[in-house]
Amino acid sequence: MIDIAWSEFLFITLVALILIGPKELPFVLRNVGRWVGKARAFTKDLSAQLDFHAQMNDLPDDPSQEKMVAQNNEPPVEKKTKPLENRNP
Repeated sequence: MIDIAWSEFLFITLVALILIGPKELPFVLRNVGRWVGKARAFTKDLSAQLDFHAQMNDLPDDPSQEKMVAQNNEPPVEKKTKPLENRNP
């Protein structure tokens, strides 16, 4: 959160009251509140999406990939088999 002392908040309020005026101040504060709410919702959603993608990238899709992580990121050795049509009966 923003760390604002009471004296700073009072100063900002007085400057806003002088610059904007008492009639327009509630309207402006309402709009500022809406924008702050939208910004918070956006950052919360973005954070949740980044966490989701980070978790998805941490988990291997294939069980053979677990061996790769355990062996210093070396790819697992795949066994090559002959196709079925080339095998002799």
